[in-house]
Amino acid sequence: NYKKIPNLDFRKKDIYAVDMRWIRIATEIAKMTNKNNIKCVADLDNFKKTSHISQIVKNASHPIFSEEGIKTYKRNSKIKTALFEIFNETQKFVAVTLGSQGVLWVDNNSLYHCKIPKVKTVETNCAGDVFHGAFASALSLNKSNIESIIFASAAATLKCMQSGGIYSIPTISLVNKFSKKRQENTGKQLPVFWINLIVILLFPCIALIINNFPVSFSIPELKGFNFRGGLHLSPELIALTFALAIYTAAFIAEIVRAGILAIHK
Repeated sequence: NYKKIPNLDFRKKDIYAVDMRWIRIATEIAKMTNKNNIKCVADLDNFKKTSHISQIVKNASHPIFSEEGIKTYKRNSKIKTALFEIFNETQKFVAVTLGSQGVLWVDNNSLYHCKIPKVKTVETNCAGDVFHGAFASALSLNKSNIESIIFASAAATLKCMQSGGIYSIPTISLVNKFSKKRQENTGKQLPVFWINLIVILLFPCIALIINNFPVSFSIPELKGFNFRGGLHLSPELIALTFALAIYTAAFIAEIVRAGILAIHK
């Protein structure tokens, strides 16, 4: 629905993520992030190869293809060969997601493979969005490319274990159990804190973006004998919040008091 590219303030601390639904703005963001030495994750899927796609691959710091995407971009090459060809053209990180086969990527002229733990797949809808969002989030926390790939793969795997599209957000307890089980089976420990951060912050943001930000704000105005607009807080909600706050505070105070009394003078 957009016709004009908005003015964007490119800041060093930001991480940008683009997909191919709006090629013009994706091309512009990749160009500007490259110019300002800012990280940009490009989700390269569902596209026709054009000069715009080539510019995005060239300028984005972290181009990540889907399996179909890399076959479209390098029609006559096998996946591993295609990755090295793209790396030789751009001299930077390039990756491809392969579903249950994990993620392949080339960095510093070396090929890497992140395997996906075997789980019962319920639904793969939106798993790609979760992967790219989690990868960008990990990069923003100064994680290495390898750590970011592992982090994103774990988040996407958890997503695939539940139905409900973008709304099937895994709980923190599920993340912790998944991490513990994977560590017991493989000896590899997942960064639970960062996965929890994604569960709490990233997925709700993705849901808002997909639904075109159904949340709106308005300033209250006096119309007639009452105000219209603004935020309404019912007396019941205020009373419930106050009661829960006092109830929880009492428990915390009692725990602190008992801890202090338990220490000998």
